[in-house]
Amino acid sequence: MKRAVFLDASVIIAAMGSESGGSHRILQYCHENRIKGFINSEVLKEISKRAHKVDFPEADIEGFLLWSNLTVLPHPPDAQIQQFSRFTPDPNDIHLLATANRIPNCLLISLDKKHILSVKSKDLGIKILSPGELLEKYFR
Repeated sequence: MKRAVFLDASVIIAAMGSESGGSHRILQYCHENRIKGFINSEVLKEISKRAHKVDFPEADIEGFLLWSNLTVLPHPPDAQIQQFSRFTPDPNDIHLLATANRIPNCLLISLDKKHILSVKSKDLGIKILSPGELLEKYFR
């Protein structure tokens, strides 16, 4: 069974900025169907807004995401977002927890140490890992 991962925008943007890093390797595995990758509509907006930070051309974003073979899920319902509001201090990140929780056996992958990787995932019922942790634990 393929490992399901929900990717934070930070992971996608890091992959756009470097082909040699762990984030890009994860997207390569999604491209090769070794991992089933998910994002949601909010992550998609954030990627579009921040890709310039790694000098990634806006015109190439859609092609990169298509190549990555990611599934784009809708924004989670407000009731579900409310359920996760106590887990992170940043209200802009709650949608990540709510969406990842909707995918069975999913890992949430992020580079956000302050708001996401610091969350006590045992209370959520989902695992939260950095790209490096994912690769070390599941793809040695």
